[in-house]
Amino acid sequence: MKLIFLGDSITQGVGASDHAHSFVGIVEKETGARVLNAGMGSTRIAASDLQWNEPHWHALDFVTRAAVLPDDCDFIFVFGGTNDYGDGDAPVGDETDKGVNTFAGAVNRLIALLGAKYGRERVVFITPCRRYSEEAHFCRVNGAYVAPFPEYAGMLKSLLEKHGIRYIDLYSDPEMPKPESTSETACFRDGLHPNDRGHRHIADRVIYFLEANGNIRAGE
Repeated sequence: MKLIFLGDSITQGVGASDHAHSFVGIVEKETGARVLNAGMGSTRIAASDLQWNEPHWHALDFVTRAAVLPDDCDFIFVFGGTNDYGDGDAPVGDETDKGVNTFAGAVNRLIALLGAKYGRERVVFITPCRRYSEEAHFCRVNGAYVAPFPEYAGMLKSLLEKHGIRYIDLYSDPEMPKPESTSETACFRDGLHPNDRGHRHIADRVIYFLEANGNIRAGE
């Protein structure tokens, strides 16, 4: 079985004590799958015109990176959205958007690209985890208004349902409630990145999905 994980710092393993305790590392070990970890810290689904101190990070949005991923896999898991809210300047947008400079448009573009590349039955999204800061704010670079985080999560789920794309809903998962501090809590290291327990839970959700779809047997 071949799996690709496209994501941000959480997919990269940030928050876990080491790779073995990251959700991708756990899935790799416990399923025996061949795994490509395409997680990159600070990246977003939507594109951005902002000028940052580290422009290479912010130029590599999910749509750009998806285009150069390998052409074959059993499943590609896409886990992102928190940086679109936290570090981006792209508005949520409308469900009909097609351009990559709104969140909705970039999600639509990403679904179309991955569906054509792998087949929509192989594409699985993971909605972003809750985070300590979720209120509306202003972009720290250009002062643009950023909608509350629930609007990003809600738009993502709405578009996935519209396009018939399966997803693992971490945003509404009662086992990973909103962290109430930027210090370590039950499932989070810092109010944003999951700790070992949080990564374990995400891995369990992915493994359950694979079991439910017959790709691995329970207990393997």
